[in-house]
Amino acid sequence: MTEKEKLTESLINLLNETYKYNNKANGYIDDETGNSIYIGHDYMTDQPDLIGKWITKDQDGNNKYFTWVADVDNIQDAPFKTFRDMKIRCSDITHNKAFTLPEIPDEVQQKFIEAINAYVEKINNKNNKRKKDKRDNAILLYPDYEYIDRMDPVDITNEKGILFGWFNDEEIDCYSTGYNTIKDLEKAIKSKQYMIEEFIDDEDWDELSGDECWEYVINTIEDSYVDNDSYWSMFLIDANNNYKILYCGSEEPVINADID
Repeated sequence: MTEKEKLTESLINLLNETYKYNNKANGYIDDETGNSIYIGHDYMTDQPDLIGKWITKDQDGNNKYFTWVADVDNIQDAPFKTFRDMKIRCSDITHNKAFTLPEIPDEVQQKFIEAINAYVEKINNKNNKRKKDKRDNAILLYPDYEYIDRMDPVDITNEKGILFGWFNDEEIDCYSTGYNTIKDLEKAIKSKQYMIEEFIDDEDWDELSGDECWEYVINTIEDSYVDNDSYWSMFLIDANNNYKILYCGSEEPVINADID
């Protein structure tokens, strides 16, 4: 290719690439049409998406504005090498209608690939760490301050008695109630000498009988459930009996009694 041909090609490429990055607008703007493209994030999942603000003309020749958003539907196939590898669903955000993805400049394509791949890598690293943490530390303990000198906050293999705990999809916590058997705990609650800390603010215990106090505790534990990482399932376990689960909610916690 001659120098003249190279120059001609460069000029053609320059003219074709009308989108320029605008630092102030934090996006790519086409100076000829006023259309813009941004790399944003889904507000619920934080997954990167493409957002476009388009200007068209109505039948009277006036400017008409609308916004479209494009999401990657095959995020599970990441990392992506090319923009064409992505299955992108584009919709008109105003009317929630399917929309044909406009031509995306090469620079925006590359930036979007990098954003998607970085997002997936972050999620994978988080999930791998979570799996490793669950494998290495099947239970993490944050003991009640009153018994902190009796319990190792990581290793429960030396702990005895009745433990109260709660867990969701991300973590599991528990602490010693200070009672050696479930009968001792039940007796203490029924005589109103003790109440599990998490329940103290739930009821006016002076108005309940001892039996009602115990029933409330057990019913609340058994009615608790796990829903993603938003809700907690509670449990009572017997550390004297190989961490036997005595009462629990909708799911049973994974207790590893062989932690090194």
